[in-house]
Amino acid sequence: MVNFTRKKLVGWCIGGLGGAFLIAGLCAAIHEKGFGSSDAAGWVQSIGVIAAIVGAFQIAQMQHAKERMLDEARRKSEIKDREDADIFARTLAAKNMVQVATQAVGVLAHVVLVARDPTTIYEIGDHRDRLLQLRVMIDGLISASTDHIAVVSALNLSRLMTQTLSDISQIGGTMTELLLSRCQARSLEATDLVSRLCELQTRLVELCQKRGISLDSRDFK
Repeated sequence: MVNFTRKKLVGWCIGGLGGAFLIAGLCAAIHEKGFGSSDAAGWVQSIGVIAAIVGAFQIAQMQHAKERMLDEARRKSEIKDREDADIFARTLAAKNMVQVATQAVGVLAHVVLVARDPTTIYEIGDHRDRLLQLRVMIDGLISASTDHIAVVSALNLSRLMTQTLSDISQIGGTMTELLLSRCQARSLEATDLVSRLCELQTRLVELCQKRGISLDSRDFK
């Protein structure tokens, strides 16, 4: 915009100087030739017509340039709005994924604890039902607006939960200790996935803040 203004100012200055020299030359010619009043009036009228044409052309150019600048500003604003909407959707998806994944990690950890304690083994059924609910929720959170890292993490977490559900159904026999060891290992793997999701959410939140996208700070801590 600054370059455009400078170019216009230079053009106006050159045009103004040219017009001034033209008028001065015509006035000198009129004085030297001694034209009559009617001739002088004709020259003045011709100069006025030329000046009006040049002025109208300059105004039209200025208006056209202004419209182009406004169109470009609108285009950039629309692009930014679309990008901001996409980033916000990705951030919100990551936040929801973190919340559900954190609950899933908690349930996976409790599976091992309750299965090792005979006094709480009866709670296995409740944990199985909760894992089923959380797995459905995680699968449902995957959408077109979900970030690639979140999708991969969610799929892996869903796999870990499915495998754990399978092992839970077999706890109680001779393979119980091996099954619990598997569940514990999956719990650690799930914790790592949640850490990645938290890192993703942090990066997206920082990007939103950098672009001035409004977020509810209570939901994005």
